[in-house]
Amino acid sequence: MKKSTIITLISSFSICLACAAALILTKNSWLKLGADAPEYGVELNASNRVSEITSGEATKTVDTALGNPIEFSYAGASVVEGKHVGLAANGSIVNKTPLTGSLSVLSKFSGAIDVYGSGDGIAFTRVDALTSEAKFDFAKTWDYVKFVATSAAEIDSLQVKYSCTSRFTGVEQDNKIVGFNSVTNIGNVGQSGNRGWGSNFWAAMNFDKGQGGRFHFYSELGGLHDIVWDVTSSFDNVKFYVFLNGARVGDLFVPNTGHWYSDSTPTGAQITVEYDLLQGWNELYYLIPDVPDPWCQIGSITVKGLENRRFDPTELDRDVKSLHFEAEQGNYKGKNGGARFYGDGYSGTEMLGAIEEDGAGTAVTFYLPPSEGAGQYDFTARIGCGNGTKMKVFVDDLINEWLEDCTTTTYEITDIPASPNWDVMQTTPSVRITLPGDWCRIRVEFGGNWFTLDSFDLVRVNA
Repeated sequence: MKKSTIITLISSFSICLACAAALILTKNSWLKLGADAPEYGVELNASNRVSEITSGEATKTVDTALGNPIEFSYAGASVVEGKHVGLAANGSIVNKTPLTGSLSVLSKFSGAIDVYGSGDGIAFTRVDALTSEAKFDFAKTWDYVKFVATSAAEIDSLQVKYSCTSRFTGVEQDNKIVGFNSVTNIGNVGQSGNRGWGSNFWAAMNFDKGQGGRFHFYSELGGLHDIVWDVTSSFDNVKFYVFLNGARVGDLFVPNTGHWYSDSTPTGAQITVEYDLLQGWNELYYLIPDVPDPWCQIGSITVKGLENRRFDPTELDRDVKSLHFEAEQGNYKGKNGGARFYGDGYSGTEMLGAIEEDGAGTAVTFYLPPSEGAGQYDFTARIGCGNGTKMKVFVDDLINEWLEDCTTTTYEITDIPASPNWDVMQTTPSVRITLPGDWCRIRVEFGGNWFTLDSFDLVRVNA
């Protein structure tokens, strides 16, 4: 057996295939193969010839001489004068059976045709435009190749060579994240519940308006995913706002389950919501609105994997690129730390302020995967402030989430422009900080004049 296979498509659609054989479509003969793949073939003619199906859309399955079924589909195709395969504008031909590792295309046609590649036959990426009678080598191998006419085209021949080796071996798995790992204000009004309850730590949401948590997770494929929330409450009319990557994406209503988490009641209500994820890291926030008795517990979320999709594991960039935190989710510090104002123009639900006390501020605690997230970040905050306000940023390298001993690095932001009013937000100058990875805490403190704080952002350096 050879290490590569050729597929040739010419007019009346003959097919050859073996893993080191060929697929061929010809007008008069199925045997039109080079010396590197002369082995097996099957002809599509008479009753099963594609040209007999005329135009429109169809899917055809044909067995090769070895009994291997090859399925391909076409749209907007027809036979022109019995000599050519015609593709109307936006018409296409695509293999439905994976041809693992497509390497090159050799074609002869008139008109304009683009070639697309896919690892799973679902999501296609435009690769390039084809040139008639010129060999096109793929920079990356694909398991599915789609030919799309950008204007009406007539195809004399279309040949694809492939290697029988796929790079799309990754399958997205379900990702369960316990609620405790979303709590950013450990030790303050947003307590973490019973941390000793097995390995399923939950987040206890018995705190004030604006408080909440943040799930940070990676999606190999991105796109629409189901996320299953496991929540419980003994109160009615409990809900929280949900934000995904900075945009509000709806509300989550927590039913009265009649119980809290315990060894005898380890699960709550299962609520499934579909979200449009980024390929890469995602930040999913939940924030409590101004409702009476907003008491609930979040046991976990489970991000459901797309099992019918495939990806190339070697191409994934798993480095964390940025981080975002809402000020109202942190541990408040200062006499007026509970003073918050709700209104439009804020990135979450509220902001902290206006506070006139040196040393006041907030702190967020979070887990940062060391191999993907440790490194340098440019830190900025969205604030309003008076003349001469200064801002200190403390990065605590925690031993673990229990807030035991830590080492602290201090940074400072000065020359912050004054705001005309407490509710006018602006971005501070940046300061470059280093995050160690694992459990971290960022504390911000203000001095010199009043301030209001909406949020802060970190952008990875050289990511």
